[in-house]
Amino acid sequence: MTMMRVVDDGDGGGNGAGDDDARGSEGGIEPMVTTFHWDVPQVLEDEYGGFRSERILDDHAEFAELCFKEFRDRVKKWVTINEPSMFASHGYSSGVNAPGRCTPPTCPAGDSSREPYIVSHNLLRAHMRAVKIYRSKYQIKQKGMIGISVHSDWYTPYSPKEKDVEATKRVLYNTLGLYLDPIFYGDYPLSVKQIVRERLPKFSEEESKDIKGSFDFIGINYYVTLYVLDNSTDIVLPPEGDPKDGTKPENPEVPDTFAVTTRYVTLDRGQPVEEILQDEGRIQYIKDSLYYTLQAMRDGADVRGFLIWSYIDNFEWEGGYANRLGLNYANHTSSDVQRIPKSSAIWFANAMIKRRNKWLRPFGGSPHPSKASA
Repeated sequence: MTMMRVVDDGDGGGNGAGDDDARGSEGGIEPMVTTFHWDVPQVLEDEYGGFRSERILDDHAEFAELCFKEFRDRVKKWVTINEPSMFASHGYSSGVNAPGRCTPPTCPAGDSSREPYIVSHNLLRAHMRAVKIYRSKYQIKQKGMIGISVHSDWYTPYSPKEKDVEATKRVLYNTLGLYLDPIFYGDYPLSVKQIVRERLPKFSEEESKDIKGSFDFIGINYYVTLYVLDNSTDIVLPPEGDPKDGTKPENPEVPDTFAVTTRYVTLDRGQPVEEILQDEGRIQYIKDSLYYTLQAMRDGADVRGFLIWSYIDNFEWEGGYANRLGLNYANHTSSDVQRIPKSSAIWFANAMIKRRNKWLRPFGGSPHPSKASA
């Protein structure tokens, strides 16, 4: 849900323009709404720097609560923040996405070593506050669920050498653990603290308590698997086991409810439409994703949803309309934006009809708290 489609000029009362975004249930489609997907209103970016400032916490909390009120009878599944790592890294480290900040001279302004962590911290706090509002005022009556959707590709060591194995752990901690550890345990991973040091903001005691367990489900967005090669010659770590940084429990509880989102990118290079529609590669990608998701479920993972980005070709940030991620083709040059199902859309529809009664459980019902939030 885009803030500018619901509120006037980024603050103030609702304008009702976002109503159509949540009407899916009227057509037999159950909506799953995200309150922040990288689109900070320009007025707030200009006024105080968006997620670089704590002031965004009040504005996002007000917006999230307005959504909870306005769409109470139509939305039962809420996502607070989508892919906080991508927003922080692409917007404030590399600068390839809005607001286009990174260390000069690559960008006009920014600090790639500090701002991504400040933004990440505020994103997590915004998530925490939205969950607290929903749980305390709306969840019991509306019988809905609320969580966060994080991004992490999978990483595997380039070699069995200990340095590559340890480097792989560091990457996972800094990309996935940076966001999941606070909502599981109330604080950042020790390894990230040791490397980032004073550049990493801290949670207050109250925030640590509030953010721990602040989810009913965890969304995992992934794209690819990457190899990791150690390059730590310039990193000087403090002694291990610093008691001031705290320690993790020997057998930490992990969440047992997940929703999985998978994405396959096709680049539109001006090839014939017929070629774009025959997307066998996407079909294989979805098959593989479903296969390994099913294997995880058989191993005990409580997977409640499997989502594909996207059902239709859309505007993909800096990639524009050239990145065609949809199951359905959209002709963005025609006046009526003609839609045509790709091969993957037809395959996926048939696959779900055949399989849903065998091993797919519905992602719904009453909230399903994880063990970590119990």
